[in-house]
Amino acid sequence: MKKVFLGLTCIAMLLIMAGCKKESNGLLLNDIIPEQEKRVTLYEYQKENSIVYSLSDQELAEELLQELDRIKAEPAEEWTSDLVSLPIYSLVIWQEGDPEDYRAHLVYGYWSNGYWIEPDGNAYKYKWNTEELKKEFFDKEELRKYSNIASTGTIRMLVTDESGWKKDFLTEAEPAKTMPELITNAIMEDDKLVVFVKNQGDSLYLGNKYTFAIEVYLDDTWYDIPRDEWEIYHRGDVPGVGPGEEGEISYSLRMYKDLPAGTYRLVTGSGEDRENLVEFVLP
Repeated sequence: MKKVFLGLTCIAMLLIMAGCKKESNGLLLNDIIPEQEKRVTLYEYQKENSIVYSLSDQELAEELLQELDRIKAEPAEEWTSDLVSLPIYSLVIWQEGDPEDYRAHLVYGYWSNGYWIEPDGNAYKYKWNTEELKKEFFDKEELRKYSNIASTGTIRMLVTDESGWKKDFLTEAEPAKTMPELITNAIMEDDKLVVFVKNQGDSLYLGNKYTFAIEVYLDDTWYDIPRDEWEIYHRGDVPGVGPGEEGEISYSLRMYKDLPAGTYRLVTGSGEDRENLVEFVLP
């Protein structure tokens, strides 16, 4: 029986542009709250599930951000990823921006164990009552739940260190079927994984480009991993590989960029239709 172990919820709160400097009053959000209409999403990552709270009410969003902006933050030079613990929270502000640039719609940072961590690695001591915040601002009817770390957002920096992935924070992956009719291997080209396929079956293989995930192999177990950026899936042409033919299918891995060294697999489909297309090693 599969153990669904969620090890942390992304924690993306709002810092708006990497490069923004804090002023001497110690307010984390000082002068960086965007002026335009906004939505706010709170991610909570626990061991057994990941919960997403949405806040679309404009007045409540403004009130929430102002309340957070009143909390004092002190630089924490002693912070390392070893200080991360569960639960992990992310508070994301979705902004107006170029509709073609998914990343332009949000600002984010991370919060765990009394620390606020910016995407560039700067950390601050920052204490806020998340239970009170959820009760006051977020409608339970808008709550959504997910069962793996891959759905929680951009928390790569919190679940890796110089030695690679920290498996105690990762979710064990669901089973994936093998496809004996296919012979595959893969290479990385820039931000794409190019999979070479020899189809020995009797039907067209399309590759299911629209639903796929990268998973890592640690201590005889496959684990889900979080994406490094907020990116939409690349939706290019899917020519497929016919029976008795050989071909290649490319997958954009922009959301997984700069993966640590290790053994990985690309899984297509979802639920009972998950298929292990190819395994590959990154140095």
